[in-house]
Amino acid sequence: MHNSFAQTDYRSVDIFVENLEIRTKKAEKIAKILTAPFEGNDSLKARAIFKWISQTIDYDVKEFNRRKFSNKLKLRKQSIKAVLKRKKAVCAGYANLFEAIAKKSGLEVVTIIGIAKSDIGEIGDVRLKSNHAWNAVKIDGIWRLIDVTWGSGGVNKKDQYVREMKDYYFFSNPAQFVVNHFPDKVEWQLLHEPILRGAFIHFPIPHDAFFRQNFTFMGNTRYGFLQVSEDKEYTLDFQNNLKAKKYDVLTLLIQEVREKVWQEYGWKMEIVRKETWLDHYLQEEGEKYSLYCEFTKVGKYEMHLYLNREPLLSYWLKVHKLVAPGRLDK
Repeated sequence: MHNSFAQTDYRSVDIFVENLEIRTKKAEKIAKILTAPFEGNDSLKARAIFKWISQTIDYDVKEFNRRKFSNKLKLRKQSIKAVLKRKKAVCAGYANLFEAIAKKSGLEVVTIIGIAKSDIGEIGDVRLKSNHAWNAVKIDGIWRLIDVTWGSGGVNKKDQYVREMKDYYFFSNPAQFVVNHFPDKVEWQLLHEPILRGAFIHFPIPHDAFFRQNFTFMGNTRYGFLQVSEDKEYTLDFQNNLKAKKYDVLTLLIQEVREKVWQEYGWKMEIVRKETWLDHYLQEEGEKYSLYCEFTKVGKYEMHLYLNREPLLSYWLKVHKLVAPGRLDK
């Protein structure tokens, strides 16, 4: 489904919200202050709410880590009152707050529960359960997807929250959104042809540039587990709706997986820090871009696809020994 709001310029709304000082902790009053200037335009109302939450609420890393290992969420910390008081939340708090302010602003909005994937270790994990919350808001009769949690920033390698508004999680394209968001109720995929849970589980992990560059899968690139034979050319194809230029470079970063090691909370793959960078200029072939590569060593790898050294997608890669015709590999 095409995202018709993708090209809307929200700079005036963002500047208006950036200059606000809202001290009240009442959702109804916040809604009035945020959206009164945009009466009659639900799109701008939704943007003002998204912008304000993204610049006001920090992600509660401590609560997330506690929940990650105990699988329990202190719901009282995610209530509207608690989030506005603490100015911290995890996904449930962000989604609850967006819904509350949006409803007070006269918008039709729902909170959606489902599975979100963000780590390469989650590819193919059939045990994944609902772990995330986001929203949908109806604009001019059409439902639009919003993830104000991921649209507000992220957690860095030092386990610190970094605030950074990400526009592609506001009125997201459903066809891209479903790559890392799978709702419990299929209708909230907002797709004419919904995908199955098994397909979602096996998608590769998209990174920020995947959304900014408007990447679209073709053929084998939609599978997060790639299996190839050594010394045999392998092709990765993507639709040429990329925002990339002809001489931009697609790069594969290959990291070998050596063995599993025991850590405090369970098994984790140890990555051998022998990195191989394979650079390829984009080769346009009709309606697609093709990336040709050849792997010369049998083993298991993490494979990360970059565009000009900016991460796009992450895969698992297994390179098999090439077996001669008529011969069984023992």
